[in-house]
Amino acid sequence: MVTALEYRHVPTGTLAVLAQRLGTVCTSPSTWYHLVRKFGWRRPRLRVHAAKPKVGLRTTRADEMRHIDTTVIRLLDGTRAYVHAVIDNFSRRILAWRVADTFAPVNSVAVLVEASRGATRISAKITAKLTYHSRSAHTHIAAG
Repeated sequence: MVTALEYRHVPTGTLAVLAQRLGTVCTSPSTWYHLVRKFGWRRPRLRVHAAKPKVGLRTTRADEMRHIDTTVIRLLDGTRAYVHAVIDNFSRRILAWRVADTFAPVNSVAVLVEASRGATRISAKITAKLTYHSRSAHTHIAAG
């Protein structure tokens, strides 16, 4: 059971209790830890989920890709403020932003429209082919 792939997600102590319930082995978790160390049994540590990408989104010029970021700010009186921003991926410049008291898609759309209006004439051709990436973050403001 210790080296079985189907139990790789179960911690060693929990595996000892499971073995007792199944009636296969009746030993304490400390005995399991001792035997794992003594015989050098290696628990399978295969990654269950796919590996996360090491490199984020990269662009080679301005106005190639934009990010929509929504940050939740908890205020001292207990209310929340939602900051919606459109950020250029290449320059990290904030193209448009808005503070709202509700978390609604209409606020993100309004910021997108405002950012597209602010696009320069040179990048007007590129603006039609823009890719937007959305991300949400929660920020807590402490008293001070």
